[in-house]
Amino acid sequence: MYDTIVIGAGVGGLSSSLLRSLSEKKVLLLEHHSLIGGCSSYFKRGPYSFDVGATTISGMEKGQPLFDFCQRLSIDLPLKKIDPGIVFHLSSGKTLKRFSDDQKWQNELSHIQSTNPKFWNHVHQINKTSWSVLQKLRPFNGMNLDLILKSLDFEVIRLLPYFLMSGEQDLNRFQTPNRELVELVNGINLISAQALSHQIPAFVSAMSLAYPAETYYPIGGMMGVMEFFEKQIKQRGIALKKKITVSEINLRSGHVEVATSKGETFQGQKVICNLTHWALSSLLNGREKIEMIKESEARPEGPAAFTLYFVVKLKEQVSELYQQVHLKHPEIKNYFISFSLPGDSMRAPNGEQTVTISTHVDAKDWKNLSPDDYAQKKTELTEFILSDFKNKFQVEEIKLLTSGTPKTFSHYTKRPDGMVGGLPLLMGDGPWSFFTPILNDPRIMRVGDTVFPGQGWVGVVGGALNLDGILQKS
Repeated sequence: MYDTIVIGAGVGGLSSSLLRSLSEKKVLLLEHHSLIGGCSSYFKRGPYSFDVGATTISGMEKGQPLFDFCQRLSIDLPLKKIDPGIVFHLSSGKTLKRFSDDQKWQNELSHIQSTNPKFWNHVHQINKTSWSVLQKLRPFNGMNLDLILKSLDFEVIRLLPYFLMSGEQDLNRFQTPNRELVELVNGINLISAQALSHQIPAFVSAMSLAYPAETYYPIGGMMGVMEFFEKQIKQRGIALKKKITVSEINLRSGHVEVATSKGETFQGQKVICNLTHWALSSLLNGREKIEMIKESEARPEGPAAFTLYFVVKLKEQVSELYQQVHLKHPEIKNYFISFSLPGDSMRAPNGEQTVTISTHVDAKDWKNLSPDDYAQKKTELTEFILSDFKNKFQVEEIKLLTSGTPKTFSHYTKRPDGMVGGLPLLMGDGPWSFFTPILNDPRIMRVGDTVFPGQGWVGVVGGALNLDGILQKS
């Protein structure tokens, strides 16, 4: 009998199992794949390792989730701060570097027309206030309207208008946006909020726009971080079982039973599911199943992804590791490049760098294609992105090229149509519509990027801290 069974060793499941180990002796972590990490995992090809999805880490400033998480566990993640956090290549041909220093960033912004410095100061203030408010609301089971009203203080009241206006409306209060600024703002929002500025509340947009100012590179890539987590799991006595496919979750008298496709069963006092509500609905029974099906039907699916992975040898290695390229293309508005750090031998031998390129695509455009049309679309996008990449960097050699399509991500993540990156928090949703981490039966809980809307690791770890606060309070 385990105190807690955690299903899914993505970042949410890893965070929750480690936090639970601080107060519980028997924690079991189950993972379907042979590697941990979920959408932040990696794969190897000989001496090279590639980040599958997530490539950057943020939220390490005091008061933000990764900082609080590391403080709770007394750990130092193997990270290196990157400055500039992102280099933006606008479709006009201009290049902007997102420095962490405000004045340097303002100097970069002066290269595009009529950019108001007050707007970016406002962005950072709203971002700071938002994290402070979320931290106050952390130890509650669900962020509902009643909770917001009971928790009213100066910071919450100050933030409320930014729930009601869109990011686009907030920007328009400061200036008349020009095309380059709109392109930049929407590009940043797509990276972390999974939507455009007119689709999301102003406070979400502000948190997204502040995100690249504090960017960290994981030493060894995601492989390095996941190996670090595996050591922590072992040291803290967490039982980790890989290649386990959960087939059913059953509520029994006094405990929860987790059944697997191989006929095994595990018993626990409670279960934390690092799963989407789509996946969770297929495992539950009774009232909880109905609840998950309703959620699945009520929320739209997020974007899908198209990715390229390859090894590159350049005339001069790239030290500005994260770059976003904006395009004038009917389907691909921009793509995000992640280079491995020169000299990081866990990623590539000296003189070479591994590269992950990712872009959002509409799953519906891929869903009903014939096999031939699907293959053609994959080839066309690969050739287009690769050609553009070669025009921007002095490439001597590219090898081990492979690509990931919505079908690829659907196969590995079991998400509908290959949805990645979490659900966007859209206009009209509000904090009261955040999914509660605890279901009707308090023995079943959940974390992950479809539970606590957020920005990659920041939101997912924030959700794990939120759940842990609830459990401590109870």
